[in-house]
Amino acid sequence: MAGSATTREVFQSLTGLRFVLAVWITLYHLAVMYGPEGLSASPLLAVGNARVDGFFLLSGFVLAHIYAVRTGGRFAFGPFLQARIARLYPLHLLALGILAAAVGASVLMGRGEQAAAYTPLGFVANLFMLQGWNIPGAGAWNFPAWTLSAEFFAYLCFPAFVFVAARFAARPLLLLVLAFAAVALAEIAWALLADDRLGNLTQNWGILRGACGVLVGIAVRYAFDKVSWSPLQAAGAAIVGACLAGAAAMQEAPLVALHAGGALLILGLAALDRGGHRTPLGAPVMQQLGEISYALFILHVPIFVIATRALGIAGWDGVLTLPVAAGLVALALVAAFIANRLVEDPAREAIRGLRLPSLAPAKASRSA
Repeated sequence: MAGSATTREVFQSLTGLRFVLAVWITLYHLAVMYGPEGLSASPLLAVGNARVDGFFLLSGFVLAHIYAVRTGGRFAFGPFLQARIARLYPLHLLALGILAAAVGASVLMGRGEQAAAYTPLGFVANLFMLQGWNIPGAGAWNFPAWTLSAEFFAYLCFPAFVFVAARFAARPLLLLVLAFAAVALAEIAWALLADDRLGNLTQNWGILRGACGVLVGIAVRYAFDKVSWSPLQAAGAAIVGACLAGAAAMQEAPLVALHAGGALLILGLAALDRGGHRTPLGAPVMQQLGEISYALFILHVPIFVIATRALGIAGWDGVLTLPVAAGLVALALVAAFIANRLVEDPAREAIRGLRLPSLAPAKASRSA
C-alpha cells in the first residue's frame, strides 16, 4: 500500500517498539537503583540507557508524519502545543505528586535524610518541565522525566525544524544526510566545549540530546516516502538497524551512530507496516501494551521508590532477588495500565477539548 500526504497511516510496529523500549529502560533503572554493583553496566541492560534516543527518533518521525507530511506542512502552533501538553503533562504531574507525597511522608515519619535530595527548586523545575536545563536538584525528582523537558524543547523547535525540512522535501535523502551531519557537528562542538559525549546528557542540558533525536526523526519520516523495499529488504534493514543501535549504545559510540541504527530500524518497521506485513511488534497485544508505554516510563521510578520503602518497613533486606525484581516490574505495569485508563486518556481528551487561542500557523512549502 503506497503512502501519501493524506493517508491516515498507523505504524503498528512502532507502537509495539515503544513498549519494548519502555520496558528496557524500566529494567535498566531497576538495576541502577537497587541492583548489585555493576549490574546496570552489563551489556544487555546498558543498552536500555540509550532507549531514550529511540523515543526521540520515534517522536520526530510521528510528529513529522502527522503535522508535516500528512498535512502538507501546515499546522497551527497553538493547537499543536496544546496536544503535546495533553500528551505529556497529566501523567508527569501524577508522578511528581506521588513523589511529593512520599517525600512528605518521609519527613513526617522522621526520615528526613531520605528526602534531603528533593529540593524545592528541583520540584519547581520539574513542575515547569525544565529538568533538562541543568537546574540544580531537578534530577532528584523522578529522574527519567528529564526526557519530557527535552521533548518539550524539541516541540518548541518543531516549526523551525519543519520549515527547514520542507525546503528539502524534494530531496529527502539529502535532508537525512544533513540531519546526521548536524548531529555530528553538535557532538564535536559539545566535546570541545564540555569534554563530554552528547549521548551522556540528561539533566545537564539533555534538551540538546532530545532536539538532535527529534530532528533526525523528522528527516527519517521525509526520507521514508523514498523507501521502496521488498519485505525481505525491510526486515533486513530493521534487524541491521537494531544491531547497529545496540552495538553503538554498548560501545558508547557517537550519538550519530546510534541515530543511524535507529533510523534503519524505524524505516524497516514502517516499510513493513505500510506494505501490510504483520510483525511481532505489530501484534494486537503489543498495540495494547504500547498504549501504556508512556505511563510505564514516567511512573516506574515513583512506583519503585514507594514499593521498596514499604518493603523496607516490612523487613526487606534490600537485596534485589529475581522474585522482588519481577514483583516490582509487575507492580509498575499494573500501575501504568490503571494510570493510562483513569488519568492519561481522560485528561488528554479534556485538555485537547479546551478552546484556546491559536498561535500563528506554521507553514511549510507546498512541496512538503
